[in-house]
Amino acid sequence: MANTRLNSMTQQEEKNFFGSNPVLHNIKKSVGKDSGTEVASYKGITLKSLIFLAMILVGVVLASIIHSLNYQTIYLGEDIFATVPELIGSLVSAVLLLILSIVCIFLKKTIPFFGSLYCISFGYLYTSMANLFNGYREAILLAIVVTLSIFAAVVFAYMNGKIRVTSKFRQGVTVAIAALVISSVVIAIGFLIPGLKEISIFVATNPLLCIVFSIIGIIIATLSLVKDVDTIHQLVENKISAKFEWKAAFSLIFSLVWIFVEVLRLILAFKDN
Repeated sequence: MANTRLNSMTQQEEKNFFGSNPVLHNIKKSVGKDSGTEVASYKGITLKSLIFLAMILVGVVLASIIHSLNYQTIYLGEDIFATVPELIGSLVSAVLLLILSIVCIFLKKTIPFFGSLYCISFGYLYTSMANLFNGYREAILLAIVVTLSIFAAVVFAYMNGKIRVTSKFRQGVTVAIAALVISSVVIAIGFLIPGLKEISIFVATNPLLCIVFSIIGIIIATLSLVKDVDTIHQLVENKISAKFEWKAAFSLIFSLVWIFVEVLRLILAFKDN
Protein backbone atom coordinates (compact mmCIF):
# COMPACT_ATOMS: atom_id res chain seq x y z
CA MET A 1 0.00 0.00 0.00
CA ALA A 2 1.09 3.56 -0.66
CA ASN A 3 0.77 4.59 2.98
CA THR A 4 3.04 1.77 4.15
CA ARG A 5 5.73 2.72 1.68
CA LEU A 6 5.47 6.42 2.43
CA ASN A 7 5.68 5.80 6.16
CA SER A 8 9.18 4.41 5.59
CA MET A 9 10.26 7.97 4.77
CA THR A 10 11.11 10.35 7.55
CA GLN A 11 8.66 13.19 8.10
CA GLN A 12 11.18 15.71 6.76
CA GLU A 13 11.88 13.60 3.66
CA GLU A 14 8.16 13.36 2.90
CA LYS A 15 7.80 17.10 3.25
CA ASN A 16 10.74 17.78 0.94
CA PHE A 17 9.65 15.19 -1.64
CA PHE A 18 6.04 16.30 -1.96
CA GLY A 19 6.58 20.00 -1.40
CA SER A 20 9.57 20.69 -3.63
CA ASN A 21 7.64 20.34 -6.90
CA PRO A 22 4.88 22.97 -7.21
CA VAL A 23 2.97 20.89 -9.77
CA LEU A 24 2.83 17.89 -7.41
CA HIS A 25 2.53 19.80 -4.14
CA ASN A 26 -0.77 18.28 -2.93
CA ILE A 27 -0.02 14.61 -3.62
CA LYS A 28 0.66 13.69 0.00
CA LYS A 29 -2.77 14.90 1.13
CA SER A 30 -4.53 12.38 -1.12
CA VAL A 31 -2.38 9.29 -0.62
CA GLY A 32 -4.57 7.83 2.11
CA LYS A 33 -7.79 8.55 0.23
CA ASP A 34 -6.62 7.00 -3.04
CA SER A 35 -4.69 3.97 -1.77
CA GLY A 36 -7.37 1.62 -3.11
CA THR A 37 -7.70 3.15 -6.56
CA GLU A 38 -5.80 2.62 -9.79
CA VAL A 39 -2.13 3.51 -9.29
CA ALA A 40 0.25 5.54 -11.43
CA SER A 41 2.30 3.70 -14.04
CA TYR A 42 5.17 4.56 -16.36
CA LYS A 43 2.91 3.74 -19.31
CA GLY A 44 0.20 6.12 -18.10
CA ILE A 45 2.64 8.97 -17.51
CA THR A 46 4.33 8.34 -20.87
CA LEU A 47 1.00 8.40 -22.73
CA LYS A 48 0.00 11.67 -21.06
CA SER A 49 3.41 13.17 -21.83
CA LEU A 50 2.94 12.17 -25.48
CA ILE A 51 -0.46 13.89 -25.45
CA PHE A 52 1.20 17.13 -24.33
CA LEU A 53 3.87 16.72 -27.02
CA ALA A 54 1.09 16.17 -29.58
CA MET A 55 -0.48 19.44 -28.44
CA ILE A 56 2.83 21.19 -29.15
CA LEU A 57 2.66 19.76 -32.68
CA VAL A 58 -0.90 21.09 -32.96
CA GLY A 59 0.48 24.55 -32.21
CA VAL A 60 3.21 24.04 -34.82
CA VAL A 61 0.66 23.04 -37.47
CA LEU A 62 -1.67 25.90 -36.54
CA ALA A 63 1.12 28.46 -36.86
CA SER A 64 2.19 26.99 -40.20
CA ILE A 65 -1.36 27.15 -41.56
CA ILE A 66 -1.86 30.78 -40.47
CA HIS A 67 1.55 31.68 -41.92
CA SER A 68 0.50 30.33 -45.31
CA LEU A 69 -2.79 32.24 -45.46
CA ASN A 70 -3.06 35.25 -47.73
CA TYR A 71 -3.63 38.10 -45.27
CA GLN A 72 -2.29 41.62 -44.98
CA THR A 73 1.46 41.53 -44.42
CA ILE A 74 3.29 43.81 -42.01
CA TYR A 75 7.02 44.46 -42.59
CA LEU A 76 8.94 44.82 -39.33
CA GLY A 77 12.34 45.18 -40.93
CA GLU A 78 14.49 43.95 -43.77
CA ASP A 79 13.33 40.42 -44.65
CA ILE A 80 11.21 40.38 -41.47
CA PHE A 81 7.48 40.26 -42.12
CA ALA A 82 4.34 38.52 -40.89
CA THR A 83 0.61 38.58 -41.43
CA VAL A 84 -1.68 40.38 -39.01
CA PRO A 85 -3.28 37.14 -37.68
CA GLU A 86 0.19 35.67 -37.21
CA LEU A 87 1.36 38.62 -35.10
CA ILE A 88 -1.83 38.63 -33.04
CA GLY A 89 -1.52 34.89 -32.49
CA SER A 90 2.10 35.26 -31.37
CA LEU A 91 1.19 37.97 -28.88
CA VAL A 92 -1.73 35.93 -27.50
CA SER A 93 0.45 32.82 -27.26
CA ALA A 94 3.17 34.68 -25.33
CA VAL A 95 0.63 35.99 -22.84
CA LEU A 96 -1.01 32.57 -22.49
CA LEU A 97 2.33 30.90 -21.78
CA LEU A 98 2.89 33.18 -18.81
CA ILE A 99 -0.66 32.94 -17.46
CA LEU A 100 -1.14 29.20 -17.99
CA SER A 101 2.15 28.27 -16.34
CA ILE A 102 0.87 29.96 -13.17
CA VAL A 103 -2.64 28.50 -13.53
CA CYS A 104 -1.31 24.94 -13.82
CA ILE A 105 0.75 25.37 -10.66
CA PHE A 106 -2.11 26.57 -8.48
CA LEU A 107 -5.11 24.89 -10.18
CA LYS A 108 -3.77 21.38 -10.63
CA LYS A 109 -7.10 19.78 -11.55
CA THR A 110 -7.15 21.92 -14.70
CA ILE A 111 -3.81 20.59 -15.98
CA PRO A 112 -5.30 18.22 -18.63
CA PHE A 113 -7.03 21.20 -20.31
CA PHE A 114 -4.87 24.22 -19.51
CA GLY A 115 -1.67 22.18 -19.76
CA SER A 116 -2.70 21.20 -23.29
CA LEU A 117 -3.47 24.84 -24.10
CA TYR A 118 -0.04 25.79 -22.72
CA CYS A 119 1.62 23.29 -25.06
CA ILE A 120 -0.38 24.52 -28.08
CA SER A 121 0.63 28.11 -27.26
CA PHE A 122 4.27 27.08 -26.95
CA GLY A 123 4.28 25.27 -30.29
CA TYR A 124 2.52 28.18 -31.98
CA LEU A 125 4.82 30.88 -30.56
CA TYR A 126 8.12 29.27 -31.46
CA THR A 127 6.94 28.20 -34.90
CA SER A 128 5.88 31.79 -35.55
CA MET A 129 9.31 32.97 -34.41
CA ALA A 130 10.94 30.51 -36.82
CA ASN A 131 8.76 31.88 -39.65
CA LEU A 132 9.40 35.48 -38.68
CA PHE A 133 13.18 35.62 -38.15
CA ASN A 134 15.81 34.33 -40.52
CA GLY A 135 18.07 31.77 -38.89
CA TYR A 136 15.60 30.90 -36.12
CA ARG A 137 14.55 27.67 -37.80
CA GLU A 138 18.05 26.17 -37.66
CA ALA A 139 18.56 27.39 -34.09
CA ILE A 140 15.26 25.87 -32.97
CA LEU A 141 16.05 22.51 -34.57
CA LEU A 142 19.45 22.49 -32.87
CA ALA A 143 17.83 23.42 -29.53
CA ILE A 144 15.40 20.50 -29.91
CA VAL A 145 18.27 18.06 -30.54
CA VAL A 146 20.22 19.37 -27.53
CA THR A 147 17.12 19.21 -25.30
CA LEU A 148 16.39 15.60 -26.27
CA SER A 149 20.05 14.73 -25.71
CA ILE A 150 19.95 16.23 -22.21
CA PHE A 151 16.74 14.32 -21.46
CA ALA A 152 18.26 11.03 -22.66
CA ALA A 153 21.42 11.64 -20.62
CA VAL A 154 19.42 12.41 -17.46
CA VAL A 155 17.23 9.30 -17.80
CA PHE A 156 20.27 7.10 -18.55
CA ALA A 157 22.24 8.47 -15.59
CA TYR A 158 19.26 8.10 -13.25
CA MET A 159 18.46 4.54 -14.32
CA ASN A 160 22.08 3.52 -13.86
CA GLY A 161 22.30 5.01 -10.38
CA LYS A 162 24.69 7.81 -11.38
CA ILE A 163 22.28 10.39 -9.94
CA ARG A 164 20.82 10.15 -6.46
CA VAL A 165 18.06 12.59 -5.58
CA THR A 166 18.10 13.37 -1.86
CA SER A 167 16.02 15.78 0.20
CA LYS A 168 18.96 18.23 0.17
CA PHE A 169 19.13 17.95 -3.62
CA ARG A 170 15.44 18.85 -3.87
CA GLN A 171 15.85 21.73 -1.46
CA GLY A 172 18.81 23.02 -3.44
CA VAL A 173 16.91 22.90 -6.73
CA THR A 174 13.93 24.68 -5.16
CA VAL A 175 16.19 27.44 -3.79
CA ALA A 176 17.95 27.80 -7.15
CA ILE A 177 14.64 28.11 -9.01
CA ALA A 178 13.36 30.65 -6.49
CA ALA A 179 16.56 32.70 -6.82
CA LEU A 180 16.30 32.62 -10.62
CA VAL A 181 12.66 33.72 -10.58
CA ILE A 182 13.33 36.52 -8.07
CA SER A 183 16.31 37.83 -10.05
CA SER A 184 14.24 37.81 -13.26
CA VAL A 185 11.42 39.71 -11.55
CA VAL A 186 13.89 42.26 -10.14
CA ILE A 187 15.38 42.85 -13.60
CA ALA A 188 11.88 43.21 -15.10
CA ILE A 189 10.83 45.69 -12.41
CA GLY A 190 14.06 47.57 -12.99
CA PHE A 191 12.88 48.49 -16.50
CA LEU A 192 10.06 50.49 -14.89
CA ILE A 193 12.25 52.40 -12.41
CA PRO A 194 14.21 55.34 -13.89
CA GLY A 195 17.25 54.88 -11.67
CA LEU A 196 17.52 51.16 -12.41
CA LYS A 197 16.40 51.13 -16.03
CA GLU A 198 19.92 51.52 -17.44
CA ILE A 199 21.22 48.68 -15.27
CA SER A 200 18.37 46.37 -16.30
CA ILE A 201 18.94 47.16 -19.98
CA PHE A 202 22.66 46.44 -19.60
CA VAL A 203 22.02 43.12 -17.85
CA ALA A 204 19.37 42.07 -20.38
CA THR A 205 21.36 43.02 -23.49
CA ASN A 206 25.00 42.39 -22.57
CA PRO A 207 26.10 39.43 -24.73
CA LEU A 208 28.42 37.91 -22.12
CA LEU A 209 25.81 38.14 -19.35
CA CYS A 210 23.18 36.64 -21.66
CA ILE A 211 25.45 33.64 -22.24
CA VAL A 212 26.19 33.27 -18.52
CA PHE A 213 22.50 33.51 -17.54
CA SER A 214 21.53 31.00 -20.24
CA ILE A 215 24.11 28.50 -19.00
CA ILE A 216 22.89 28.95 -15.43
CA GLY A 217 19.31 28.52 -16.67
CA ILE A 218 20.19 25.29 -18.49
CA ILE A 219 21.86 23.88 -15.38
CA ILE A 220 18.92 24.71 -13.10
CA ALA A 221 16.36 23.47 -15.65
CA THR A 222 18.30 20.21 -16.01
CA LEU A 223 18.36 19.75 -12.24
CA SER A 224 14.61 20.35 -12.25
CA LEU A 225 14.30 17.64 -14.90
CA VAL A 226 16.29 15.26 -12.70
CA LYS A 227 13.86 15.96 -9.87
CA ASP A 228 10.89 15.32 -12.16
CA VAL A 229 12.33 11.98 -13.31
CA ASP A 230 12.82 10.98 -9.66
CA THR A 231 9.30 12.15 -8.80
CA ILE A 232 7.84 9.97 -11.55
CA HIS A 233 9.88 7.02 -10.30
CA GLN A 234 8.66 7.57 -6.73
CA LEU A 235 5.03 7.93 -7.81
CA VAL A 236 5.09 4.61 -9.63
CA GLU A 237 7.16 2.68 -7.10
CA ASN A 238 5.11 3.98 -4.15
CA LYS A 239 1.86 3.17 -5.99
CA ILE A 240 0.39 6.67 -5.81
CA SER A 241 -3.05 7.26 -7.38
CA ALA A 242 -3.13 7.34 -11.20
CA LYS A 243 -4.90 10.71 -11.12
CA PHE A 244 -1.51 12.32 -10.47
CA GLU A 245 -0.16 11.10 -13.81
CA TRP A 246 -1.32 14.31 -15.51
CA LYS A 247 0.59 16.43 -13.00
CA ALA A 248 3.75 14.35 -13.34
CA ALA A 249 3.56 14.40 -17.15
CA PHE A 250 3.03 18.17 -17.31
CA SER A 251 5.85 18.81 -14.84
CA LEU A 252 8.17 16.74 -17.05
CA ILE A 253 7.13 18.57 -20.24
CA PHE A 254 7.41 21.92 -18.44
CA SER A 255 11.04 21.17 -17.51
CA LEU A 256 11.82 20.07 -21.09
CA VAL A 257 10.27 23.27 -22.45
CA TRP A 258 12.36 25.28 -19.98
CA ILE A 259 15.57 23.53 -21.09
CA PHE A 260 14.66 24.11 -24.74
CA VAL A 261 14.08 27.85 -24.18
CA GLU A 262 17.38 28.27 -22.31
CA VAL A 263 19.32 26.28 -24.91
CA LEU A 264 17.75 28.36 -27.70
CA ARG A 265 18.70 31.57 -25.90
CA LEU A 266 22.27 30.32 -25.58
CA ILE A 267 22.49 29.38 -29.26
CA LEU A 268 21.12 32.76 -30.33
CA ALA A 269 23.49 34.57 -27.96
CA PHE A 270 26.49 32.85 -29.55
CA LYS A 271 25.07 33.49 -33.00
CA ASP A 272 24.63 37.20 -32.29
CA ASN A 273 28.23 37.38 -31.13
